[in-house]
Amino acid sequence: MIFSLHLKGIASLTFASATVTQGQRRIAVRIAVAMAAVALAASLLGRTPGSVDPGVLAALVGVVTVTELLSALLLFHQYIESRATWLAAVGAGYFFSGLFIIGYLLTFPHVFSPSGYFGANEQTALSLWCVWHAGFPLAMIAAAAMKRSSLYERSPKSAATTLVAILAASTLTAAACVYFFSRYAAALPTLLNDRGFTPLMVGAVLPLVCVLDVLALLMLTRSRPSTTVELWLPIAVLASMLDAVMGVIGQRYSIVWYVGKSFAVTSSSIMVTVFLTELAAMARALARSNRELHALSEHVAKHDAVTDLPNRRHFEEQLREALVRARERNALTAVLHVNLDRFGTVNEALGTAAADELLREIARRIQSSARGRLVGCAGGDEFLILLSEVDPEIGASTLATAILAKLRQSYFAGGQRVFLSASVGIAIAPSDAQKADELLAAAATGADLARRDGGNQLRFYCSTMHDAAVARITMEADMRAALRRREFRIAYQPIVDIVTRRVVSAEALLRWQHPRLGLLPPDAFIPAAEQNGMMVPIGAWVLETVVAQVRRWRDNGMAMPVAVNVSVREFQDPAFYDRLSAALCRHSLEPRLITIEITESLAIDDSKQTQQTLARCRELGVGLSLDDFGTSYACLANVKRLPIGALKIDRGFVRDVATSRTDAAIVTAILGFAKSLELTAIAEGVETREQLQCLRTAGCAYAQGYLFARALPAAEFESYVRGDGGGNTASLASA
Repeated sequence: MIFSLHLKGIASLTFASATVTQGQRRIAVRIAVAMAAVALAASLLGRTPGSVDPGVLAALVGVVTVTELLSALLLFHQYIESRATWLAAVGAGYFFSGLFIIGYLLTFPHVFSPSGYFGANEQTALSLWCVWHAGFPLAMIAAAAMKRSSLYERSPKSAATTLVAILAASTLTAAACVYFFSRYAAALPTLLNDRGFTPLMVGAVLPLVCVLDVLALLMLTRSRPSTTVELWLPIAVLASMLDAVMGVIGQRYSIVWYVGKSFAVTSSSIMVTVFLTELAAMARALARSNRELHALSEHVAKHDAVTDLPNRRHFEEQLREALVRARERNALTAVLHVNLDRFGTVNEALGTAAADELLREIARRIQSSARGRLVGCAGGDEFLILLSEVDPEIGASTLATAILAKLRQSYFAGGQRVFLSASVGIAIAPSDAQKADELLAAAATGADLARRDGGNQLRFYCSTMHDAAVARITMEADMRAALRRREFRIAYQPIVDIVTRRVVSAEALLRWQHPRLGLLPPDAFIPAAEQNGMMVPIGAWVLETVVAQVRRWRDNGMAMPVAVNVSVREFQDPAFYDRLSAALCRHSLEPRLITIEITESLAIDDSKQTQQTLARCRELGVGLSLDDFGTSYACLANVKRLPIGALKIDRGFVRDVATSRTDAAIVTAILGFAKSLELTAIAEGVETREQLQCLRTAGCAYAQGYLFARALPAAEFESYVRGDGGGNTASLASA
C-alpha cells in the first residue's frame, strides 16, 4: 500500500485523461465491501495463533519487496514529467523511508538468521512499524496541504530538486529512527506480552493510526474520482487500515495476522496491475496516435497546404496510374491546367490571409465543376484536373468552358468584391504525350499560351507550342550570354526637321547580332527579355552605351540629342534613376542631350515610384517623350499630368495618313493636342513622299522613317549627319 501514494503522483500526468466508468466504480465498491467482510470474518474466526511457516513468510516478504521495488522503478521513470510534483515527492519520500525501514526489519531474528543482524528485535521492529505505518495517512494529509500551497505546480527542474531533497530527508529520518530504536530499545514501552499487544498499543497507538487512516479516506473520497488511480487509491488506504487493525488484534502468525498482511500484498498488486493496465492503454493510445500522425503526415505530404487538394506529386502519381489503365483499355486521358490570370496583383492587394481564403473558394468552385474528377493544386494559383475514360477533347473543352465561366463570377475577399479570370491549357494522351510529367508539361504550355494571348480562354496543346517553348528557353539562355559576348548593337535612326530638312536628333534602337539567327530586331527578343528579367541589365547596357556615344559625338563637334527607349519594367526599377544620373556624370554629358522615351502604359501608372522617377528625371534635365501615342491606354488626362516634352505619333496612323480620312483626322487631332500643350510632335514610320506631304500640310514639324534613313550604326550615322558623300543632302532633298 505504500506505493499507492506515489503512483498517484505518477498517474497525475500519465493517466489524467483515463476516465472512470460507472461499472468501475461499482467494482471498487464491491471490493471494498468484500475486504471489510473478509477482515470481519477473519477477526471472528481466525484469531488462534499458528505456527511460523518459513515458506509462506518468505513468499510474503518477497512479494512485498518485489511490488515495492517495481513501484520505485515506475516512480523514477515518471516523476520528473509529473505536474503533481507535491504528490510524487511525498510518495517518493514515504516510499524510500519505508524501503529503508523494511530493509532493517528483514534483519529481524529468525528471518535470515537465528540471531538476526544490527540488533534488531521484536520490540524495535514493531516500534518502527508503528511510526512508519502512521506516516502513510500523514503523508496523504501533507500532500493535500501541499496541493493548496505554491508547491503544487513546479517546473521539471524544481520537481527534481524537490524530489532529491525529500529523498535525502526521508532517508536521513528513517536512518535516525533505526538508530534510535536500536540503541534505546530497553527504554521503549513494552509493546508485546505473552498473549499479544499491550493495552497501550491497543488503546492509544492503534486508534491514532486508524484516525489518521480515516482522515485520509475522507480526503480521498470527498470528490468523485475521475481517473483510474483516483478510484483505487482509497482501496489501498482501506487495506492499510485493515492491515493495521488485524495485525494488532490478531496474534502473530494467526489467520487474522496473515489476512492482514495479505491485504497489504493485495493492495500493492492491485495498484501495480492498475498502473500496468493503464500503461498498456497508454501504449495503445500512443500507437493509435502514431498511426494517426503517420496518416496526417502522409496527407500533408500529398496535399496542398492552402487548398487541401492533392499536390503536384500526388496528382502525378494518380495520373501515372490512370495512364496505365488507359493504355490497357486503349482509352484517352486528358489533363487540364488552370492558371489564374494576374493573381499576384490580387495577392498583393488583399494580403496573404485573404488571398489564401480566395484560393480555397476557387478550389471549391473547380471541384464543383469537375463533378468528382480528380482535382489537384500544382502550387500557388495553378490547378490540375484529370479526365480519364471519356471523350477527352469534347469533355475537356466543355469542362474548361464551365470552369472559366465559374471562375469569372465575383468573389468577396478581404472586405471587397474581387473579379478573376483564368487561362486553361489542355493536353491529351497519348497524342500529346505518353508520360505523366510530359503530359503535365504540355498542359502547362497550353495554359501559358492562353495567358500570353490575353487570358480568360482555353488552348489545346500542339507540337508547335513545344517548339516555341524550346525556342523561348534557348533564346533566354542565348540572351543571358549575349551581354558577356557583346552581341548587342545600337543603331541610330535620324529624326528630321521637316521644314529645314536637317537631322535634329536620333532614336537609339537595339539590335542583337545573334550567332546563329543573324541580326535580330527588338521585336524578336525584347518581349522575352521583359518576361525573363533580362530587360533591366540589357537596358542598363543600352543607356551606358548611348551616353558614351553621344559624348564622343559631342567631343567631335556634333552635339546630337538621342532618345533611348525604356521599358516599363526597366523604368519601374528603383535603381533606374541612379543608373541614368551615374552614366551622365561618368561621361560628363549634359542631360539635355538624352531623351527617355516611355510607353503609354506608364501614363496610367500612378504608383509613387513611377511618379517620383519621372519628376526626378525632369529635374535632372533629361528629356521625356511619350512613344507610340494613341495606341495604348493613355487618355488625354493622363498625358496632361506627365512631365513630358514630346510625343511620337504611332506609325499605325502615319501609314494610311495619305489615303485614309480617318487616320488623317486622327493625326491632325494629335498635332493640335500637342500644340495646345506645347509638346513637340514627331511622326514615326514615314516611308513615302505622300505621307511626308500630308504631315507637312497638317503642321507636323519632325519625322523619322525609312524615307530619310534606316537605323544606322554609330559611324554611319555620323557620316550621314555630316553629309559625307552627299548621303544626308541627297536623302533630304529627295524627300
